[in-house]
Amino acid sequence: MLCAAIKVDKGTAQTHDGAGSLPFRDRQIRKGKLMSLRDSHRLLLTSCLLVTACAGQSSVAESEPTVVPTTTTISTTTTSIAAATTLATSTTTTTTTTATMLAPPAVLSTQGLVYAIGARGDTPVEWKADLHEPTEPGNWPALVFLPGGGQGVGSVYNMAEEIAAHGVAVLVIDYGDVSPPSLFMNNRRGYREVAEALGCAIRFLRQSVADAGGEPETLAIGGMSLGGGPAAHAALAGESLDQLWEEFSASRDLPRRLECVVEQGSTHVDALVGVAGAYDAFVGYEGLYGLEYMQMRDMEIWELLHGAIELNPDLQVRLLHAREDSVIPYENSEGFVTALTSAGIEVELTEFEGGHSLPHDETVATVLDILGVASLAGS
Repeated sequence: MLCAAIKVDKGTAQTHDGAGSLPFRDRQIRKGKLMSLRDSHRLLLTSCLLVTACAGQSSVAESEPTVVPTTTTISTTTTSIAAATTLATSTTTTTTTTATMLAPPAVLSTQGLVYAIGARGDTPVEWKADLHEPTEPGNWPALVFLPGGGQGVGSVYNMAEEIAAHGVAVLVIDYGDVSPPSLFMNNRRGYREVAEALGCAIRFLRQSVADAGGEPETLAIGGMSLGGGPAAHAALAGESLDQLWEEFSASRDLPRRLECVVEQGSTHVDALVGVAGAYDAFVGYEGLYGLEYMQMRDMEIWELLHGAIELNPDLQVRLLHAREDSVIPYENSEGFVTALTSAGIEVELTEFEGGHSLPHDETVATVLDILGVASLAGS
């Protein structure tokens, strides 16, 4: 048996040593309940770790945990005096203890998970995500991440795996079309769908961590470019996300757009990480697609989105933006900072070199920092 990296793609665990693939039954998804292959994959990993031919080395999804023994020697000297003589006898006892320090956890990456189901006309549409999670159970912090518009979940695969290797459960989601013109079409369908999708995604990730035997200590949401706007709204709305949109839909007699795979659970968010995001279109402050643009098209939508800024006052926010960005101006993030500060929300804006892009190292470091996860030495 060979120890090799495991990558799960739509129900198949694949070895990365060229030895072929190990087929499993398809992942079954039922309304309100997940029946995943996670336990089978962990059993496979455990079996691999126990094989002596592997010489203590194993990796899953290119993360290679090692055991580093640290030895501490404690010396105790006892002196005794014989009762009838003046002869002193010294006895020295040395006790050695070994503390085992584990390297970062291995990562299991599962692609193409369905977290919500919608429709386009009479055609069902599956909303999918990639899940990157430590293989060991624990109360891992968690991150829902929205890539830039049209980029797809695979565009941040390496970044998500690196974050997960620090002990974070990461869910990267597809989230539909959120370009400003499309948001207002068909009775604001774009806004309603993405808000419902994010509620589904947050609950899905919480349940995934629970399935692995833990509960997220901290949950953050992040987004880049067009993904930054809906991420910001979900973070600000927090626990009130579903209620806001249920009330809006009821006021216009509109049906719900999506059915969540995981229907129960909290949508609370502790932190937001935004990278060059189109926040104005989802928060409604002064901007190209913000205050005036929204008020001219739908005052009720503007009131809903802008009012959410006061619903999660303990939210922590970290923003990244390049001053040279020619797609979404740096000033858009500055406007978001002003709006957040006025609402009493903690926020930091960090400038990075480059244009309209996702800075890998800066994003990883920012996510780990706001989740309270220590960076690994040498990473």
